[in-house]
Amino acid sequence: MRVIEQKTEALRQNEIKFRTLFEYANEAIFILHNGVIVDCNYCTELLFDLSYQDIIGCSPEALSPVYQPNGQTSKPKARDIRKKLSLGKPCVFEWRYLREKREFDAEVSLGLYLGENEFY
Repeated sequence: MRVIEQKTEALRQNEIKFRTLFEYANEAIFILHNGVIVDCNYCTELLFDLSYQDIIGCSPEALSPVYQPNGQTSKPKARDIRKKLSLGKPCVFEWRYLREKREFDAEVSLGLYLGENEFY
């Protein structure tokens, strides 16, 4: 029983560390599941000038203008990025987003988490 308690406490401490890093990062961070934002930090709320509740459940494309700077529409470009990511390689790219109908550019670093300590 003592081993289980130690492992449970270690997991709890790791969760506290993750949450602290996630919430206090000076970068906007959001977590996607099946193309939908399921979690974000406070910096994301500030960047988009939206509440947590307004961000959760959105796709990144919903926070984007119809067209990206290269003239390609956001939805197909996002599909292309997800396809590359599914090959197991992290992606860094420029993306245009919307905040109160004003567009702004951001550098995005995107990695894939598969579970059980597997990040790409």
